Amino acid sequence: MHSSTAYGYDNSYVAAAVAAVPSRFTAVCSIDVMAPDAVQTFDYWLGRGCTGMRLFTTGSTLPDQATWFVDPKTYPFWEHAAAKNIPVCMQMKQEGLPLLRQIMDRFPKVTMILDHLALDTFGASRIAWGSNFPNSVGTLSELLDAARKAFSFASAEQRDWIFGRTAQRLYPKLAE
Repeated sequence: MHSSTAYGYDNSYVAAAVAAVPSRFTAVCSIDVMAPDAVQTFDYWLGRGCTGMRLFTTGSTLPDQATWFVDPKTYPFWEHAAAKNIPVCMQMKQEGLPLLRQIMDRFPKVTMILDHLALDTFGASRIAWGSNFPNSVGTLSELLDAARKAFSFASAEQRDWIFGRTAQRLYPKLAE
């Protein structure tokens, strides 16, 4: 998963990881969907291993819920995501959900993922663990160990979903 807070719209790091080990990784990229060349940029990253998109509409570097993702300038992006069957991960707050609903109604074929669950709750089959590496403190193995300990209360099947099966369902390339 590309970290837009660290790298902006430069997906080179995550694309390089996919290129290095394509059997193990897939890329979730971020682009400026308001840009006039958004569809061409989208295709460029698809060609470099991107199998999902992430739109950052709020978070640590953007505290308020942005509304730009419903702007008609973004419609070519949404149409392309639907046509290419690319899931879109939305980093957003719950107050943004009515706007997301507008997009979902206009583009019903786009698979939507709520990053950080939009601070809501769902079952294990709708949760995919992510490390936030390299922005989180610790090595990737330390982060995974901490997450496994945190989810030790969950059943083995729930942990299977959280640590792999959900991601494989969302990004089928991972299941190959």
